[in-house]
Amino acid sequence: MTKGSKIMKFRESHDYYVDMAELFSIFSDPTRLKVLHALLDGEKCVKKICEIVGLNQSTCSHQLKILKQYKVVKAIRDGKYIRYSISDDKIKKIIEIGEKYSVGSEE
Repeated sequence: MTKGSKIMKFRESHDYYVDMAELFSIFSDPTRLKVLHALLDGEKCVKKICEIVGLNQSTCSHQLKILKQYKVVKAIRDGKYIRYSISDDKIKKIIEIGEKYSVGSEE
């Protein structure tokens, strides 16, 4: 165990693990991961995210809706536009860890 790490207590509640599995399922979709990667360097409107990721607006908006539902991204209205950003630095950390341990990652 690394210095400063915590031992997590086992939870009796099955629902706790169902909720956690649902959260991790958010990160199992390649399209959502692309959208999240597009947001790593700051907030963007849907049009810009679509350009970066190569998605049509409908698909991109659908993925953003799911990410927002799970509070992985947040949306801020800016006049007639909505700007999206990653909701928390912990989400960025999850992506960094995923990159570190993914099969296709560079060492």
